[in-house]
Amino acid sequence: MNRFELPSSVNLQASDAVRQRRRILVILILATAFSDLDRQILGMLLEPIRVEFQLSDTELGLLSGLAFTTLYAALAVPLAVLADRISRRGVISLSLATFSGMTALCGMAPGFIYLLLFRMGVAAGEAGMLPASQALIADHFPKNQLTSAMSKLYISGSVGGIIAFMLGGFLSGAIGWRLTYIVIGIPGILVAIASYLFLPKAKAYMLASATGETPTRPRFRATLDFLWSQRAYRRLLLANGVWSFAGAGVALWAAPFISRTYQLSPAQIGLVLAVVISLAGAIGLFVVGHLAEKMSHKDPRWMLWTVAIALLLATPLGWVTFLNESGAIAMATGCAVAFLAVSSQGAIASVVQFLVPPSMRSVAAAVKHLLVTALGAGLGPLIVGVISDHLAARFGNEAIRYSLAAASTFWALSGLLFIYASRTFVEDVRRAEAPDLELK
Repeated sequence: MNRFELPSSVNLQASDAVRQRRRILVILILATAFSDLDRQILGMLLEPIRVEFQLSDTELGLLSGLAFTTLYAALAVPLAVLADRISRRGVISLSLATFSGMTALCGMAPGFIYLLLFRMGVAAGEAGMLPASQALIADHFPKNQLTSAMSKLYISGSVGGIIAFMLGGFLSGAIGWRLTYIVIGIPGILVAIASYLFLPKAKAYMLASATGETPTRPRFRATLDFLWSQRAYRRLLLANGVWSFAGAGVALWAAPFISRTYQLSPAQIGLVLAVVISLAGAIGLFVVGHLAEKMSHKDPRWMLWTVAIALLLATPLGWVTFLNESGAIAMATGCAVAFLAVSSQGAIASVVQFLVPPSMRSVAAAVKHLLVTALGAGLGPLIVGVISDHLAARFGNEAIRYSLAAASTFWALSGLLFIYASRTFVEDVRRAEAPDLELK
């Protein structure tokens, strides 16, 4: 039996399996959209928050960066272990309810410290959702459809970004940043209830081994040892971490950059970012994800090579976006940057699942997201803010453009690291699929 299928005792008829896959994907798409909406809405609200609490750019970087990573780092792997050993559905539902509720509480924060704590609560909820979601998709989708399914999951995140930019810009101008947080947070609780009611109840440990028998659940230490022994996985972690450093830094500071450079209103900024980052990124996820899946039929390493080429092209276009004086050119090249830079994540999510057996899927995804969050959401926005503050004495409001151009350079570095990861990818996939693999 294929390692990526359910055991015969829980196998479904073909038509039932297709319907179940669609239901799983629809619910997880909604959940992921709300996850990205709740996380990215902060980018549209940074300026009014800065004005009300009189914060520096470094403090804004702390709010959008390290405040998010603290609890995420502490909870991501433990929640993934629960998802692998007990219930993916339970972890997804609880995580969604938590970060949605904490998002609403952000709108009630009486001061900066309270907002910082509620922001950490959002991270605590988001820590468990995406790894368990990706593992659940890998449980139910065949390998030749996995990259497309993962790309759709990430496209839903871009849709959440579109809503965050457009609705966030409109609402922050119409009702203020506090009510915006409350309006954005509450609907996610309803999706959490739906996810608990309609996602599959099968336990993670019911996944079949290659012999058709229920596998022994490996100890946590054995899981970490196996992940570390997969050279392609280690190199992919580093590459994706570098990618996220640039991506999170650029995404979180895009709205302040446009506001300071082109003096647009919040609603106008939201519309620009919805097109430039979210819509272009969603198209890139679909096109590059489909291309990577198609090319991988000839050579599996194209899953990583396609991503690498896109990121190598993103860096020079990023320099043009942030350093030129024309708003029209910045928007055009910004669309190209988002198309190329965001496009990698569907393919990379499926690559991670190929490199591990079913009993490690959530943990493998969580470790990847933990590093992405630490280097990306944690350090990316903070370092961009620090560089901007350092250059402000010389360049004033123009300092942010040089800080963002510097961050864009790291996309090219991540592309080279993805090429490095491809060297042992095929060998490591075969090892993960070996029927005699012993995990104790």
